[in-house]
Amino acid sequence: MVDILSKVKEFRASLNEEMFNLFHELSHGQKPHTLFISCSDSRVVPEVITNSKPGELFVVRNIANIVPRYEDDNEVGIPMKAAIEYAVLVLKVQNVVVCGHSSCGGCAAMDFNSVDESIKNVYIHVGLVKDEVISKVDANEHLGNSRSEVIEKVNVITQIEHLMSYPFIKHKLDNGKIKIFGWYFHIPTAKVFNYNFLTREFEEIK
Repeated sequence: MVDILSKVKEFRASLNEEMFNLFHELSHGQKPHTLFISCSDSRVVPEVITNSKPGELFVVRNIANIVPRYEDDNEVGIPMKAAIEYAVLVLKVQNVVVCGHSSCGGCAAMDFNSVDESIKNVYIHVGLVKDEVISKVDANEHLGNSRSEVIEKVNVITQIEHLMSYPFIKHKLDNGKIKIFGWYFHIPTAKVFNYNFLTREFEEIK
């Protein structure tokens, strides 16, 4: 069993003067430049992928990086809606990234209906977008080399579409005050792909 307390000790021992100064500065407030919406998968670490320091990213995570539509009244989506609202309207982030990834269990569950109803909240959560995502797969086969990859990428695109339903995001986007990105993290190669809204393809960030 991993001793999580020892991990904290390792963290403290690794801090240098620069990091101590950074945390002292951040104690007075935060001003992140990006809202990063990703899957909760332990293999996807936003700060590592973007080479970011504390204070740069406002990170919100859930299974399969799901973004509820603005008009959805399902209470399951309230925490995510609140985080988006706070990041965009209060913290005034400049970017919003929706990041999906390969080997996503949440996306696999959408395809195979493999979530046991006894896991009530997971079942409800994945069900929020399952039908919508799967209905788009056949028309987007060009996005991946496997059905699972296509689903994972279609899911990213779908969540971006949901983001566009937020009036305050649409307003900022139209006025050039915010940028929206859809990313796909390929775990085996650690490559990150960015969705091109014009070509409708995911292109490797090099």
